[in-house]
Order: sequence, then structure tokens, then C-alpha cells
Amino acid sequence: MKTFLVKIPQDNDKTAAAFNEVLIQLHETLRGKKVSFEIIAVGQNIGFCFTASQATAEVVMGQIYAAMSEADIIEVTDFTSGFKKSTEFLSAEVGLVRNDLFPIRDYRDFDRDSLSGLLNVMSKVTPGEGIWVQVVARPRTDSGFHHFKLGWRKRFDKIRQLFRVKYWFKKGVAKKFGEKINEKISGRNFEVNMRVATFSTDPRKNPSNRIKALLGALQNFNTLDLNQISIGRLRKGLGKLPDFNKRRLSGGFLLSTRELATIFHLPNE
Repeated sequence: MKTFLVKIPQDNDKTAAAFNEVLIQLHETLRGKKVSFEIIAVGQNIGFCFTASQATAEVVMGQIYAAMSEADIIEVTDFTSGFKKSTEFLSAEVGLVRNDLFPIRDYRDFDRDSLSGLLNVMSKVTPGEGIWVQVVARPRTDSGFHHFKLGWRKRFDKIRQLFRVKYWFKKGVAKKFGEKINEKISGRNFEVNMRVATFSTDPRKNPSNRIKALLGALQNFNTLDLNQISIGRLRKGLGKLPDFNKRRLSGGFLLSTRELATIFHLPNE
């Protein structure tokens, strides 16, 4: 696989909505191939990257250039090759609290860029430490069978709602659930694995401080009544590095193109 860094022009006026259009086009053209979208902070630099096979990377590159012609995309060394055994490495898998039919907060619900909180945390990284956010995505085939399964899942969850007492007294919640689920399942969706890591090559700097702030920033994508980000067990050491290196995608959850664009896009702030 190849890794590419996207150099964002300083006068970039494209928003998450523009990257949503990129993802819609990629859903149509990738045909089951995976791509890993990554935000990496090392020292005092933040990079927006993607990793994929050569053929898939060329498709991604073409769509980004179509949306942002002044961007500069260059091939870089895979970041997973730079870790020494002495590196302190903390990582965790990221998932959803509820059934993935329920969407998380998307960019339309933010007053500012949806990545502002996350990038604020990443901007505080100093030399000798780093933060890594990896979102591996593959288009879910938009077939009749896929929509049939989603329809049954929706009906089953509607029955489950009847037994959730906390929603009995919230007027209009059931209608809101139905509208949001319909919006998600009727659009384009990606199967996703998401993972995060903080690391340090300086024994004086503890990566656990950074990961607490990082996980706090991810809560910006939570909604009160729909879905929330869940954090798996924190893993210490390089044992989980192969998952990052191989861009492992297994047993993932569904994100709509809007949800994915909320978590990864080329920001204009």
C-alpha cells in the first residue's frame, strides 16, 4: 500500500460538505476497495493523509483534485515504519455505543468546523510525541440485499424502542429517530474501523496525557439521543501496531458519507 500526504492550500474554502461529495463519488468508484484516512500530529505538525493500494490511491487522488484543484498530494513513507521498540505507544479501537443505524453528530450540527476540537488537541503535540487518528473505510455495496437487511434491522430496533423507558416522556423522539435512520440508510454508507493512538519517543513525556485529551475531543461527535462514540480498551505497547500498519478492516460499523466527512475532511480553519 501507498501513503499520501495532502498539502492543503492556505486559502482553502472547502468544507466538510465538499468532502462529503468526494466520498459520494468514491463510494461509486472504489467498488469494495478500502482506503485509510488518517490525521497525524508529530512534533508541531499536523498531516492529512490517505493510504491505499496504488490503483485505489489514484482514484482517491483524482477525486480530491477534482474538489480541490490547488491541493498538493505527495507520496510519503508509511508512518508505521518509524516506530522503535523503545517508543511508548497507547492505542484504542473506536466504535459506537448504539446500533450503527443511529447516526452520530454530523457537520451540519456544528457552528464551526467539525474537526476544530480534535485539531485543537492535536496542535498541542510537542517534539518527541505524536497523535494518530486512523479511519479505514470501504464502500458498503449499495445492493437490494443490503437495503433489505437494513430495513429488517430498522424494524427490529423500532420494536426495541418500545421498551426504552427513558424515551417514553420525550415528545417527538420516536419520529426524530425514524427520520435520522431513514436518512442514513437511504444514502451511501461505508464500513469503517476507527482507531487512535498516542506515542512518545521522549521518556519525559507520557502519552497517556495526550490520549485522555484525544478521547475527550472525540466526544464532540456524540448526540444526546441518537449515537455516541465508544472507546475500547486502552492497549499499551506496539502489539496493536500491525492493525495500524495493515489498515485492518474487520467487523466494522456503518458510517454515512456525512458522518465520515465529519470525522475526516480537509479543514478550512
